[in-house]
Amino acid sequence: MRRAVPLVAIVLVLLAVACGTKASKNENAQDEANVRASVANLRASIPAIEAYWQDHSAYTGMTLAGLRSIDAGIAGISIVSASKQTYCAEATSGDSRAFKNGPSGEIMLGSCSDPKGGKPYNPASSEESSSSSETLDAFSSLRASLPAIEAYYQDHNSYSGMTLSKLRQIDYGLPEIKIVSAKKRTYCVEIDVKGSSAFKNGPSSEIMLGSCSDPNNGKPYIPPPSEVSTSSSESLDAPSSMLAAIPAIEAYWQDHNGTYSGMTLSKLRQIDYGLP
Repeated sequence: MRRAVPLVAIVLVLLAVACGTKASKNENAQDEANVRASVANLRASIPAIEAYWQDHSAYTGMTLAGLRSIDAGIAGISIVSASKQTYCAEATSGDSRAFKNGPSGEIMLGSCSDPKGGKPYNPASSEESSSSSETLDAFSSLRASLPAIEAYYQDHNSYSGMTLSKLRQIDYGLPEIKIVSAKKRTYCVEIDVKGSSAFKNGPSSEIMLGSCSDPNNGKPYIPPPSEVSTSSSESLDAPSSMLAAIPAIEAYWQDHNGTYSGMTLSKLRQIDYGLP
């Protein structure tokens, strides 16, 4: 004769299973959050790292304190090694680690102590769908690619051979820009977002509306009044404002044969109208 299982026991078993599943999901979510944080912290440090190289013509002597003198907001990273031409930087969040092995190295999951064992970062599907749903206009999308383009130049002393896949080794989050041409000292890149096109014809040129195929007919981008008022009302602290200007400053240097002479704010705003 079979004995009936009490209803209370069944309910307790189901609750235990449900709680276990929820705990597992929470742990996975926390792990993913730590991975994203370590990657984000490392990615945010790249402009300061390249600015350090510009100032010293080497990565030798680079420290976290030195980088924070450029960008006080840098956090959660460590400089594991730094030599004249390369470095390895690492970020930690919880049990997650990410590292970047050199100026052209991709941000990988893992540690500088075992660079060959690093794994590419693949964002969760929810993160991908979220980022893809944020539609940037053509101008903003192209502007977002400039730090990676200039970092590529620093690593190769040339724009030749520059491709989107190589730029994404520097910044995996780059939008779908098109490298129309890339020579030793100049380039032309463009992007089309929902029928609106923008291009940049060389390191010191202004981002224009139009196409690389017809650069002479490009039109300056004029932000709508709402965008201008919003940007002016966003009060950046001094270090963040200075950091935002670095790509335009270095683009000026590239275009003027290694000199900053004659550099003015108006000339820099021809490269990036949004400078503080």
